[in-house]
Order: sequence, then C-alpha cells, then structure tokens
Amino acid sequence: MPRPEIKALSDFINASKNKPQSLIIKEFLKTIIKGNHICESGSVLIDRPLRHKLELFNDNDFLIKEGFLTKNKPWAKEFDYFDGIAGLTYRTKEIQVVNNVKKHPNFSDRDVDTYEIENMVCAPILFNKSKKDSPFGVASFHNSKLDQEFCDDDITLIKTYTETLGIMLEISQLNLECEKHRRVFIVHGHDEMSLLQLENILLSSEPQIQPVVMKNNPKTGQELLEMLEHLIEGCWGGFILLTPDDVGRQKTATESELSPRARQNVIFESGMLTTLFRSNNKICFLVKKPLELPSDMNGLLYEEIDKNIDPHRIQKILISWGMLT
Repeated sequence: MPRPEIKALSDFINASKNKPQSLIIKEFLKTIIKGNHICESGSVLIDRPLRHKLELFNDNDFLIKEGFLTKNKPWAKEFDYFDGIAGLTYRTKEIQVVNNVKKHPNFSDRDVDTYEIENMVCAPILFNKSKKDSPFGVASFHNSKLDQEFCDDDITLIKTYTETLGIMLEISQLNLECEKHRRVFIVHGHDEMSLLQLENILLSSEPQIQPVVMKNNPKTGQELLEMLEHLIEGCWGGFILLTPDDVGRQKTATESELSPRARQNVIFESGMLTTLFRSNNKICFLVKKPLELPSDMNGLLYEEIDKNIDPHRIQKILISWGMLT
C-alpha cells in the first residue's frame, strides 16, 4: 500500500478515537472521497432492522453539504434488503465491485441516467463480535464515467478502510443507539401548553433528553409515512399526548352526545409509535380528561395529566426506560 494511503489510514484511526459513531462515519467518507480520490461520490447505509431497510445516513444533509453526494440528484433514502447492489452486499456480506452498473442485474434501473452512476463498489460494514451478525450497514462508492473503473488497488483500499471503519464503530463508546438513547418522539394535538411543558421537562432533565416533534423538523419532500418512520426510528421511546382537541359522536347519536376526542393525526401516529415501541415497552400515553378513548384502546395503561404535567412522573417513566438513573 503506498505511503500516502498508510498515513491517511492512520489519520482516520486517530481522528475516530473516542468519537461517536456518527462522526466516525463522516470522517470515513471524508478520508475516502476527499483524501484519496478513489471515487467521486459515496455514502453509508445503516441497517434499520425494525423496518428491514438500509437507510441513508445523512445527518443534517451533510452528504450534500460536504459534496459526498452530488446536489440535486434524487438519491434514494433507503433500500430493502433485496434491493439493488447495496442489498446484495448486505445479504452476502461480501464486497461487490460493479464496473458498468447498467449491465448488472442487481442495479436498480430507476432513474439510471439521472443518478449518473457508471461504476460502483459496495462493501459490508462488519463487526468482529460474531460472523453470524448482520452487517452494521453498507458503504457505497461510485464514479460517473465508464473509464473511471475501480482498479485492484482501489478495491484493496476500500476493503481496508471499510474493515477499519467496522473496528472503529464497534469500539466506539457512543454508538448510534447511544445517540438515539437521548431522544424521544412526542405525538401531540392542538394542546400547545401541554406540549411545551413536556418538552421543557425533557430538556431540563440531567442528562438532557431531546424531544423530537414532527412539526419542528424540516419538510424535505419525503412522504408523511417515510418522514414519520425516519423520525420515530431515531428515538429511544415516545410520549403520546391525548388531549381533548376535537369532539365527535356515533352516527346514530344526537348532537347533544358529542364527546371530547383526540385529534385524528394523534390516533394515527400513536398507532405507528405503538407498532415500533410496544415490544420494548418504551411508550407512554399521557391523557388529559375529559376524553373519550377509541374503543380499541380500552384497557390501555396511561398516565393521567392535569393542567400541569408532573415532572416527577415523567422522570420516573424515563428512569424505567433506562434513559435516566
């Protein structure tokens, strides 16, 4: 291996020591794309086992800001395990080298010309703890011209760097799960006061818990379900504020029988949250009465809230989730 590449590898290791996994991934892409000129563009896909997807790691759109991916291209935000060359890499746990991708049977033919990819290398990000474990994710690198094929030296460098990336990610003391450990998703209706109280309680905790609220996140053109899945999966647990914001009745009832109900979006989003978090019991319904609960939620355990949310109750819930001690 040429001496400059050895130095670059050493610099990557030193820059990754005692860093969270998110920064290690960013340093990895910086080293590969900007430092060694092995490829024009690249990214890292993270395994999201809850949804059986490989998700593009693009914290605060850094891939575009840093020039790791070309601006104004419709880069896919996620792949199924059986989708494309990245999915093949994930399933086989083997590096895939594809020069002239349009002739490869596993290359997705959607918007091929738009992506401007001709040559690609995908490498699995593996941990050493068990060969049976699924990859942490997939590192993907591409060039846009047919004459920019990946040579043997390029492939050796990519394999070496990706193996080193796996080691640094595995020994990191602050992994993506730990970063997720500091975030909770909040489903809410029109009761802004209750939402603000809950946010303040979380932000005032020690260590601080970051509330994630859909309306506070930038709208990036994602579909609603896709955006919700992305935000929820990046959290450790979730609170659902069921507050009497609407009124309703059965069709056969009289108008005088109108009952206070939660917003329809709250019921919908609570279903998504329950699906993702019910198995690990990290979900809490906060109910402000009077409120008619949907019949499917009868028997649901919940915390009843008053005009003011009790911070001590919220802290106990966070402790039970393992977020506070």
